[in-house]
Amino acid sequence: MVLPLIESSSAIEQRIEKAIDHFVGKGSKAVRNFFSEDVKGFLEEVQSFDEELRANPETYITTRNIFRAKCNRIIEVGEEVVKSVKNRQIGKIIKRQFRELLAPCYKENPFIMRGLQKPRGYPGDYMMMEMGYKRETSQTGGFAGELDLYFFDRYNCIVCRKEKIKNYLREAIQKSTRKAIRVFTLGGGSSREWAELDQELSGNNRKRVLLTYLDHDEEALRFSKNRLGVLKTPNLVEYCNESLLRFRDSSEWHERAGSFDFVYAMGIADYFPDKLLCEISHRAMELVSPGGQFVIAHKDKERFFFPLLDWICDWNFVHRGETEFLALIGKARKGLNGAFEVKIDREKTGEIIFLIVTRKKKGIAS
Repeated sequence: MVLPLIESSSAIEQRIEKAIDHFVGKGSKAVRNFFSEDVKGFLEEVQSFDEELRANPETYITTRNIFRAKCNRIIEVGEEVVKSVKNRQIGKIIKRQFRELLAPCYKENPFIMRGLQKPRGYPGDYMMMEMGYKRETSQTGGFAGELDLYFFDRYNCIVCRKEKIKNYLREAIQKSTRKAIRVFTLGGGSSREWAELDQELSGNNRKRVLLTYLDHDEEALRFSKNRLGVLKTPNLVEYCNESLLRFRDSSEWHERAGSFDFVYAMGIADYFPDKLLCEISHRAMELVSPGGQFVIAHKDKERFFFPLLDWICDWNFVHRGETEFLALIGKARKGLNGAFEVKIDREKTGEIIFLIVTRKKKGIAS
């Protein structure tokens, strides 16, 4: 059994002072007040919250809602302080010191620690996504277990994104008149959508699917190979251990233009700057056959709550809204043969945008 968090006010103050030392001569009164007042108060509340959860689990829901509001508030205050400093580097140091101060509280959290340690070299790897889908959290209880659950509930849009992709896949499979539908997944990750879809398909809905899976992470590819290998759908899988940067430049992929009925990118768009995402999307649309579709998802900067991931997990994204995303995909279409139609959709929470790009069976370059 892991004991509750026990830290005296004087111990918290000592750690706060060490954090403030990083800003001598380059910070501001607002930074000092943030750590000495807001963060100190928050750490004391974390300890009380941890003790309350362990001692009175029957009041869990009420306690949870109160504390989640406090978590939101400390991050909102932190964001205001970072903006007031107007120095990107100092802003990063403020967030790093905040994470270090909070670290003893979530050192038992598998989800958050994986985000911080980045064992695959980047945040949001295939295993983090699996943890989120399964709501896999700390077994220690108290604050450690609650913080992971807070993430999973706050970012339920990620689960809804997977459900939306499954709906698109199911529709494409059912509507296909081919003997086998050819599907391509970019940044395939853990392939959980296929594991779930395989259980949901039945009878006439289970048509022959030829899947091409691309991911730069060898560990993710091995994980997916084991998962997909025991499924009825897809029937045949081509595995490509390749980066999206190589994908966009490869003459080999250019030679496969028009060879896929359905191409999708569920979780890659908001990691790439405009130029790279435009080039990756151009290549992806080039692969779509007449009548086929390219579906790509993107977190909406106007609705998605980015700060929590940034302040706790050091997990960052490229921010775009619907208008910017549409313009980028419009630019990516230029130079491609055939006409394209673009539709906008969203998952259930509305926080994630989907663009469905259909290559018309007849038309001229758009």
